[in-house]
Amino acid sequence: MENNIQLWKASDVAIIPSNVKLPAQIITYAMQLSTKDRNQIAKGFETESYEMTMTYVWKKSMASLKRELSSVGTKFLGEILGKGHLNDDDNAASVISDDEAIMLAEEFGVVSSTEAMRLRHANELISHFVDKEGNSLDSDEEMEESEAIIALKTCVKNILGKEKVEVSTKFAEFRSSLESTIFKDENEQILQLKISPYFFKRITIKILLSIAIDGKGAKQENALANLNVILPVLWPTLRERERYLVGQAYADAYDHGAATATSGLKRALLKVKGFDFVPENLRSNTFIKAAEKLIEAHEGMNNFYNEPAPMKELRMLGTTIPAAAFYDCAAAIMCVYLGNPYGVSRSAIPYAVEMFDGFSIDRWSQYFSQCFPFDAKILNKLAYEAPRARFIALVEKYKLGDLSTDMKVQRLLKAASDKDSKKVFSLSQQLHSEYYGK
Repeated sequence: MENNIQLWKASDVAIIPSNVKLPAQIITYAMQLSTKDRNQIAKGFETESYEMTMTYVWKKSMASLKRELSSVGTKFLGEILGKGHLNDDDNAASVISDDEAIMLAEEFGVVSSTEAMRLRHANELISHFVDKEGNSLDSDEEMEESEAIIALKTCVKNILGKEKVEVSTKFAEFRSSLESTIFKDENEQILQLKISPYFFKRITIKILLSIAIDGKGAKQENALANLNVILPVLWPTLRERERYLVGQAYADAYDHGAATATSGLKRALLKVKGFDFVPENLRSNTFIKAAEKLIEAHEGMNNFYNEPAPMKELRMLGTTIPAAAFYDCAAAIMCVYLGNPYGVSRSAIPYAVEMFDGFSIDRWSQYFSQCFPFDAKILNKLAYEAPRARFIALVEKYKLGDLSTDMKVQRLLKAASDKDSKKVFSLSQQLHSEYYGK
């Protein structure tokens, strides 16, 4: 078997012939929209109301995408995003940001990495012109027709042009099999999983833990049986962040008196001698919950205004972060520090700096070895110039250019130390592609 084998892959984009270039022609391929909607969008382009029209198209696209993503369960989506407080009763449209929806679409194979990049650029473009006041745009600065057409085509071919934006069939089938079938060591999918990109290993563990904790009856029993088969296979290649996820799941099951889940998780941990990754007390939970609140504020509306309170709360817990909570906290702080293409929360940054100031060189090495190369949120941020500049400043401030870590990450940190923004961009995108196996 080849090393680039995948358990599921990105679905094809809707086919729009290359000679179709006019908005009125492109919108005819948006089969998810009603005739009335298509006519209104075409009219919007005729009257040169590009910003208003594309805002409407974008809202329709994101509503459709989030609705289909939620078919795997909002709680499960929350676990992938580090929002452990979400439940299946929550409306995905209101609790998942557009950036998060695009990231999930890429992870679930709804869109390819290239198309995900185009969707992010469309989102950035539309937000830029809609938020004129926040971005200090002159009143006469408007979206150009060519920009609007590119964004329209991106939305249609990736979302609105599909009869239904389906989460990859192979992914859905694999997830279902984890709760309906008991695997054996020699199962073909287990062998494929062993040599698959890291993302597939990480998400498989998350799926199994989710079903093991929240599943009932046969589904839960099958998931626990599969965890006992799959965890020993994947454990040697799992990063500490994922190992702590298993340990945390066991601690949660034990605390809640969930006998079946506790027993099954204990057997799995014994097989891999993994009890070093079980949190010793509730202190780790407190840090993890604080990190989740910070991520929620960062990804939500008015993030610059809402970030300082949870950032301060995390800082007040102390700069010595428990090992089990370190990766969640470091990732959340990094999100605040890098901000987004429009800037950072000035009131939150001082608290983030205080926490980073408390990181030893060993902890920085831990972060860049075990977390950074597998954090899609951060790698996506480095695709934009402003967050990339702040990353370069961070490397200079904490003298991370010669940090001992993975060779690919070393090259990226060296490029940042040399203030080579273009090289940081290309190397970060290489890490991003390797994580997804693309």
